[in-house]
Amino acid sequence: MKKIEFTMDTSASPERLWHCMTEQQLFRIWNEGFHPGAYFEGEWREGGLLRFLIQDKGGTEVRIHRCVPGRMLHMEHVAVIDPQGGRDIESVEAREWIGTLEDQDIEVTESGCRLRIRMELPEAYAPTFEKSWRESLQELKSLAESES
Repeated sequence: MKKIEFTMDTSASPERLWHCMTEQQLFRIWNEGFHPGAYFEGEWREGGLLRFLIQDKGGTEVRIHRCVPGRMLHMEHVAVIDPQGGRDIESVEAREWIGTLEDQDIEVTESGCRLRIRMELPEAYAPTFEKSWRESLQELKSLAESES
């Protein structure tokens, strides 16, 4: 497993940043860096399951271990979702991916807040996620700092 980490400073409030991260339409915009058309199913709540999906391509399912709106989101990837919506925990790909950890922490700064993303993921996925997070965080910052 490889650890990757990113930070993003924004002039937005933690509440505004959280809203942009978790509201479906805004999520779809800032997640373009991962994949056009990405969306989620489920609730952003501690103990819950959340699916990150791409239409007709599948995605991943996470269990939320810690969720404090505007402060933190700690998740563990627990399954791969196949293109038909089935839950895969047995394939080689699923066994490699299951156990991937993802923490998103927001801290207040003098000028707004800082988002820190930490992932522990299979080495083979690291380059893709490094590129995707860089692109997506730029878009998230822009959304969070916009007036709407």
